Order: sequence, then C-alpha cells, then structure tokens
Amino acid sequence: MRRRFDKDGKFQDSHGQYPDIVRAVASEHRVTLIDMHLKSEKVLIQYGPEESRKLFLQLKPNENANYPQGIEDNTHFSPLGAEVMARLAVEGIRELKLKLAMFLR
Repeated sequence: MRRRFDKDGKFQDSHGQYPDIVRAVASEHRVTLIDMHLKSEKVLIQYGPEESRKLFLQLKPNENANYPQGIEDNTHFSPLGAEVMARLAVEGIRELKLKLAMFLR
C-alpha cells in the first residue's frame, strides 16, 4: 500500500481495481493469497497521516548521504516499514497455515 492521506487525514487507496483483480485471479486459480494490500492498509490507517511517515523513505536534506536533497517517498519502505511489512507477511503465512510456516521463527 502506498501512503496517501487527504487533507482531512482520511486514508486514500491509490491502486484502483488492481487489488480486486488479483484477489479474483487467486480465487479462480485456487492460489493462496496473503492480502498484503488489505493488511498494509490497516497498518497505515492505524499509524495515521503523520506517524506513517516513519514507515516510508522520508528523509530530510543531509539526513542520509544517498539523498543529500532529502526525499519524500510514499511508495518505498524505510527499514522500519520493511520490517513491519515482513511481519505482516509472516502473519499471513501463519494464518493460512502454509507449510512454509514450519521454517519461521
């Protein structure tokens, strides 16, 4: 999920029909789907407009040598955001009781 909130702080999904198409294809082909779209949306709403900035690549000028001008990226995760999303994926593996779960710690 991308980070996108309106001026009133309400979360806005920017993916349109794509997630529903993915769900339909998974269902049609009987493929297990961890719905990261839905899981990550819940997290962003929980964090809210300001706190959710921590989950994305949001850097001030000179805060990181790779981004001397700074960056406000609402698509790519920060290390914290990547960890939160990875935990959601693990949660999904366990919820769906996938065989892969036996290899998780």
